[in-house]
Amino acid sequence: MYVSCPSPYFVRSHIVNIAAQSFSPRTDDAKGVGTGLLGYARAAPVDAHLGWLPEQLEAAAQDAGSSLKDSRPLKQVLAATERGYQIPQRGLNAIAGELFADARIRIEQYIRPLKTLPEKFFITDPAKAGDPLAWRQAAKEASESRNQIMKDVREQLSAKGLVASESAKKNALTFEDLWDKEASRLEEKPKAGGNTMSAAQKEIAISREIIKTAGKSDPTFDAAVQNADSASRSLKALKHGGRALAVVGAVMDGVSVTRQVQESMKTGHWDNTGKEVSRVAGGWLGAAAAGALVGSASGSIVPVLGNVTGFLVGAAAGAVGYWLGSRGGEAAYQAAAH
Repeated sequence: MYVSCPSPYFVRSHIVNIAAQSFSPRTDDAKGVGTGLLGYARAAPVDAHLGWLPEQLEAAAQDAGSSLKDSRPLKQVLAATERGYQIPQRGLNAIAGELFADARIRIEQYIRPLKTLPEKFFITDPAKAGDPLAWRQAAKEASESRNQIMKDVREQLSAKGLVASESAKKNALTFEDLWDKEASRLEEKPKAGGNTMSAAQKEIAISREIIKTAGKSDPTFDAAVQNADSASRSLKALKHGGRALAVVGAVMDGVSVTRQVQESMKTGHWDNTGKEVSRVAGGWLGAAAAGALVGSASGSIVPVLGNVTGFLVGAAAGAVGYWLGSRGGEAAYQAAAH
């Protein structure tokens, strides 16, 4: 059967006319939800979904009662994470699953245990409270406990998580290095009274500071970890749910096309098959494009409304895109065939 090719203007105007009709989606347009979500995931910026925008990280650190003043620079933390997990700047589908498991490990077995160290090692016995040797020994044990916790956690991290952790800090400071560091800080702070303290008072002050800092983890890194952990459930749903829904939709459309082929084989007329194939192809393309369009705008949506809202908008866009695409596909076929 010979089919004449109409002009591009004719095809385009035909599609526009169809798309301009009142929006009346069918139930099966929901098949575009999965593809819309996948399109969304390919185009959406990673930083926004993980809460790694500067203002989000700062807010997360402050909510935890920490200050960013003495923490690692934001760029350094994100560069270490990027290097370790190989996270692309765009494309939520490519986020390594290990990131979320490692975040949970760091929270439960690093951040929380560290917070218990000061209470454990601060000297409260009046008989030892003025003994600098007792304080130095307590500080040494607190430092060693902290380093052991870090060592144990790193042994449980994924290979990618270990790279990220070591990129941020290769090795823990020894007690001797930490002592020298805190001693220098004490001398540099006139308000701390380091210049007027006796040798014993200095030792106690340095020891107290080491014990205090043993209970702290880097606030910027912690904020990134906490935000990643919070995002993990919804991002997993996006990754796996989008694929599952897309497969279901593909199977449904595959059955539909197969039925049309069987009908055409019986009748010898293939117009119905061509129309159905064009409808399905247009629907998938439209759903993916609509999802990607919303995903590219999610950098401003997600920080305000959250991950779940962003996904719902992407899913809805997929359904609308499927409807528009399927109608456009039908229109294109009709224009080309007639």
